[in-house]
Amino acid sequence: MKRFILSGALVLFVLVASMMIFQPLISSGAEEVTKNMAASPLLADRHATKKIDCQGCHDPGPPKAVSFDRCFKCHQSYKHVASLTEDLAVNPHESHFGEIECLECHKAHKKSGLYCNKCHEFKMDVP
Repeated sequence: MKRFILSGALVLFVLVASMMIFQPLISSGAEEVTKNMAASPLLADRHATKKIDCQGCHDPGPPKAVSFDRCFKCHQSYKHVASLTEDLAVNPHESHFGEIECLECHKAHKKSGLYCNKCHEFKMDVP
């Protein structure tokens, strides 16, 4: 019986000690993941840090593609987005093609790229 009580006490001690040791590591790990997601070039990660889940863009849900109009539920309008990039050397939202689908440049789950660079060679990062 003594052995059983000692074994139980030892197990309890190990559990409490490991929680005290590893909990700060787990918490700081979550903060690090959030920082990495915010700095990620992937839009899905950036949206996730702002608490926007999959259904925020995919309606009714993945794997359905994101519609052109769906982007403007949060980003207001094409004209508004163009005003945010008007100070760039070349405004990618004022194309001679008109209003290009957002997904032509902005990719949520892979690296984005400038649609204009199929013909041109503009130097700019695309989120």
